[in-house]
Amino acid sequence: MKRVKFFVTTIILFAAVTVNAQSFGLEAGYGNSSTFLGEGDTLNTLNGFHIGPTAELQIQGPLSLQYGFFYNFLTSSKTYENSLVDTNISTTFHSIDIPVRLAFTVPAGNNVGVFIFGGPSFNVGISKKSTGKVIRGLSTFEIPTIDYYKTDDEGNSRQSRFDIQMGVGAGIKVNGVQLRVGYDWGLLDTNNSENYTLTRDEFKASIGFDL
Repeated sequence: MKRVKFFVTTIILFAAVTVNAQSFGLEAGYGNSSTFLGEGDTLNTLNGFHIGPTAELQIQGPLSLQYGFFYNFLTSSKTYENSLVDTNISTTFHSIDIPVRLAFTVPAGNNVGVFIFGGPSFNVGISKKSTGKVIRGLSTFEIPTIDYYKTDDEGNSRQSRFDIQMGVGAGIKVNGVQLRVGYDWGLLDTNNSENYTLTRDEFKASIGFDL
């Protein structure tokens, strides 16, 4: 419940700051998400896209606050082969990101600016599921779907919906068109079991347009 209140508070603060923003835009692009097990072994990698509105609030001189509200769709499909059977596992992940970045912009020509940014991103998972099948010769057997956010009778789920990442990146803006890349490191253990830890990092490459 505390995490739900925290996320709701974040959305309210986002809306309040947006009222004072000097510019608004729309951003979309490619996303690559890697989940790490324990000390850094990669558990899986998902690829997909993100899209959503953005806003920017000028603070002073070259400093500004950049933030957004993004829907992410990520997916993967991997086949594990051995001498007896092949196992295919497919995962889909839907989530919302609210990045809040402090940016420093340097003019590089007429209507051209180069910028770097850094700051947190607040994440909430909407849905995360894995489906699979086992292939043995001419026979195929379905594996029961794993719903990572489904709660049991005691209200517990396999993984937490909520995460906080810290990221850095850079970009260039020309005549209202913005190209940017960034990387975010997961700060929280999203696994609800004490047996191991899970953290999620994400790379994004985006194009944005001022509205």
